Amino acid sequence: MSSPSAEAAAALAQAQKEGQAVILWTVGMFCIFGWDYFMNLPKEIKYIWKRQITFPSILYIANRYYGLLQFAVCIWLLTTPITNAVSVDTCNRIFRWQPVGALISTLLSQLIMGHRVFALYGQSFAIIGILGVVMAAEFAVHAYTLTNVFPAQSPAPGVVIPCIAIGPTNWLVAFWAIPLLFDSITFTLTLYKSIQHWRNEVKSATLSLLFRDGLVYFAAIFSMNLINVVLFVTQDETLQAINLPATLMLNIIMSCRLILNLRKPRNILPSNNSDSSKRAPLWKAPQVVVVTGTGAQGRAVSQAFHNSGLWQVRVLTRNPDGKVATDFKSRGMEVVKANFEDKASLLRAFEGAYAVFSVTIPPWHKNYTNTLEECDQGKLQADAAKESNVQLFLFSTLPYVGPDYMGMGGVELYD
Repeated sequence: MSSPSAEAAAALAQAQKEGQAVILWTVGMFCIFGWDYFMNLPKEIKYIWKRQITFPSILYIANRYYGLLQFAVCIWLLTTPITNAVSVDTCNRIFRWQPVGALISTLLSQLIMGHRVFALYGQSFAIIGILGVVMAAEFAVHAYTLTNVFPAQSPAPGVVIPCIAIGPTNWLVAFWAIPLLFDSITFTLTLYKSIQHWRNEVKSATLSLLFRDGLVYFAAIFSMNLINVVLFVTQDETLQAINLPATLMLNIIMSCRLILNLRKPRNILPSNNSDSSKRAPLWKAPQVVVVTGTGAQGRAVSQAFHNSGLWQVRVLTRNPDGKVATDFKSRGMEVVKANFEDKASLLRAFEGAYAVFSVTIPPWHKNYTNTLEECDQGKLQADAAKESNVQLFLFSTLPYVGPDYMGMGGVELYD
């Protein structure tokens, strides 16, 4: 039978090996995280920092840079057996950093996924309500679990272990299991919408990208969270958290990639090579022409059509070299210079289009240089659309044209 001293020595050696394994794994994950950051920095600058800041952009920035901070602190905490940089008293004060950071990063990643699904379902408030309830329940479980964790204790005197949080196994399992519910729901919703389009023989680059990225994200994050659950059930305290850095890294990297991939220009048409018929989608994305597509209203409409991934967008503008037009061209939209008072110019611009979004320029507009009255502009666009065999003509009008509107004397101007 082993003596107490022999058992203590064995425990010491085992704890040291496990601590080294945690350190090596964590440092390795941090290196991968840093490599991914610098490899994607040019894309980040192009598609995030040089674009208009939007809600997804804010989520990207928060997730990416909070993730860097979170990882840096985790390295400091987990390398304690080598550096002795974190005393027992300090660890007792900050041991919750890793689980709290994991919670924040998880919620940011889920907001990115949830926003994608929200947009995929036409900004449905029912969808956002379902996802919001799931995230609220998840947050409640996470918050309660954090009140029950405590710093891991050394297995033997003189043994320095990583500064990590442990707690009741059931709640730690719940902490990492409940995100599986949100991931499953978002993937199921993405899959359902994809099946709907496939049944209608609709294919587009954006839809394929949403499904592909959603599938890869779901498979990777679901697997990592499942591994965490298994580790918390089967391993001792030192090794229970060994996979958390990898989970954190994948969460951040993949959710940020979701945004970068969507912002890259995509060719939604089949290729023109000799084998294109074999690879052509069942459905060719119809073309929509947006008149004054770089103006305040036209810009928003062009972006909405483009972001749906279901349309080829042709933007008509008087200045194809302007800032907005240049940005649209870099995102894969077709930009065409057109004279909105010349029927021949409009006929060329409408050629091959399925739909036209018609916008007229009012005489009080700061950029008004037309010789045609606004009513005549609309008629000219409608006539050109009819002659071009356009199937859908969307005419943008005003919600209110009463007698006192802009002092113009009523609706007669629009008759």
